[in-house]
Amino acid sequence: MQKEKPASRRRVVVFLILALLVIAVLLWISAYHQVPKIFEDVAAEDIVLEPYPLTDIQEQTLRQRGQPDGFTILFYEDNDADGELTVMRQETWSYYSQNVDVVFLNGELVLEDPMEYEGTEVSPIPYRPEQFTAFMSLEEVIAAAGLEQYLVVPLEDEIVDDAEVYYAPELTFGLQDGELVYVEALPVVAEVE
Repeated sequence: MQKEKPASRRRVVVFLILALLVIAVLLWISAYHQVPKIFEDVAAEDIVLEPYPLTDIQEQTLRQRGQPDGFTILFYEDNDADGELTVMRQETWSYYSQNVDVVFLNGELVLEDPMEYEGTEVSPIPYRPEQFTAFMSLEEVIAAAGLEQYLVVPLEDEIVDDAEVYYAPELTFGLQDGELVYVEALPVVAEVE
């Protein structure tokens, strides 16, 4: 004859099994959030966005050099002369055919940096620096850039807390805490012999 297990022992076994299942599900959910995901056929919401107002020197640069072949924009907060936090916008406009990078900080010309882009031919990018403003949401970036697809890669919290990097055709951008902090528009480059 077999002895029946006490009810309390059965409860402990059931509790341990349930606890292991809960832990397994939590680990799966955690791993799922760290996996890159592709989003296609995304529909831009009907969001009306005001473009970033270019400064006189930026407008002059556009008249002299044309639209940049590529650009990067970094948004961050820094203390101004009065110790107040202010939003900073650091832009680098790259002109491959002219072998120069033009750097602006909050719209003011900081540097015209000669670069070596020999033997490259670029296709025009479908983006402009003024399409992107500080701390836009994902939905606003999608609407501003007219994106139809993108890949999202969550960053590990050890690298940057609550941040994701997005890749779209000729565009890379980063959000931290759901706000745009980085944009890079890269043209398709062909080697010229």
